[in-house]
Amino acid sequence: GEYGGGELERFMARLDKFAAASGGDVAVYTCSDDDKKAATYFRFTAASAFRTWCIGSGLEGISTDYALPLKEVSAPALDEGVVALRMRYSHFGCNVVHEDVAFKRGVDAHWQHEHL
Repeated sequence: GEYGGGELERFMARLDKFAAASGGDVAVYTCSDDDKKAATYFRFTAASAFRTWCIGSGLEGISTDYALPLKEVSAPALDEGVVALRMRYSHFGCNVVHEDVAFKRGVDAHWQHEHL
């Protein structure tokens, strides 16, 4: 849905300015109605598919949400060599990230999650 207080217009102006200043490194893609449906389906099926994959693979996994500091885009570091699968996704323009991480056998997933 649309925002009602001019938020969309302000966001689009900032996005256009950012894309123009990127020297061509940023492309803006407008989703079709079918794209919007597919993105929504992906967002809400990825977590259940991840859980199924972990069980089928015999691996321990975590799902977590976290907010990134302003202007931060990098994933938080995890110990070297512990990750079997890592999936990150969020709402466009939002600093809250949902992350699913499956750990290799023998890794303490709870400890890794607490230290993420």
